[in-house]
Amino acid sequence: MDETLKNRKPKTHWWDLNSGMRMLHQIDSLILEYIQDVLRRKNLTKNPFILDAGGEGGILAEPLARSGYTIHGIDVSKGAVEAAREHAKLDPCLNKKVSYEWESIEDHCLNNGEKYDVVILNNVLHHAKNHDENLRGCIKVLKPEGIIFVSGTNKNF
Repeated sequence: MDETLKNRKPKTHWWDLNSGMRMLHQIDSLILEYIQDVLRRKNLTKNPFILDAGGEGGILAEPLARSGYTIHGIDVSKGAVEAAREHAKLDPCLNKKVSYEWESIEDHCLNNGEKYDVVILNNVLHHAKNHDENLRGCIKVLKPEGIIFVSGTNKNF
C-alpha cells in the first residue's frame, strides 16, 4: 500500500455539505450522471457489480446503490471507510446494496480477479504515488468487456 495514502488522516466530514466537501459533492453529482448514462447506453442496468476504488466516504457509491446497483467500495483511508459505513447505516435500503472495505486496490486485486463489471476510480490518482500500479489493479479486477471510469482533478491551478 502506498505509504502516502496509508497515512492520510481520517476525514469525518465527508457528508458535511458546509465543509470543503461541498464542491466534491457537486462535481461527483455530474460524474454520477455520466456514469449512469454510460451504464444505460451499454445496457448494464441489470445489476452489474461495481467497485468504487477510492470511495470518498461513499459519495458515489450510495446514490448508485439507491439506483439499484450493487457496489463494493474500497479505500486506503480508514476514516473514509468508517464515514461511508456510518453514513450508509442511515438508509436501511443500502444494507444489501453497498459494502465497504479498508484496502488498497493493489491488495484487493490479489483475491478478486475479473470480479467486477464496472470499476470507478474517481479522484484517486492524484493521491497515489504509483499510477501504473493503481491502474493495473483496477484492470485486474475488471471482467472482460467491463467498463472502467477514471476521473480526477489537477493538483494545481
